[in-house]
Amino acid sequence: MDLPVIWIFTLDSKTEDTLWFVLQSNEETMEKYPYAFTLRIGYHIEGNKLEVLWQVENPSEEELPFSIGGHPAFNRPKNCKNPFLMWQARSQVQQL
Repeated sequence: MDLPVIWIFTLDSKTEDTLWFVLQSNEETMEKYPYAFTLRIGYHIEGNKLEVLWQVENPSEEELPFSIGGHPAFNRPKNCKNPFLMWQARSQVQQL
């Protein structure tokens, strides 16, 4: 039985309200997905909104087939009755 593939993103850059994480193709990714790529995922906080950003780069002359299905999830306590996510934008980003 094959175990799930888990690829680790690293922090690429951060500003007061935005974080970017990056995953670049390597020997491990090429075993499952045989194309060169750079994938960046960004999170931008503006007011009370969180925007998820995707950036796909093809460093090759070869065609790069891909699709993205983002399914963000947030961990909250089981006894939480408030369905809204709240945070202090600047302090949360600065902690990373």
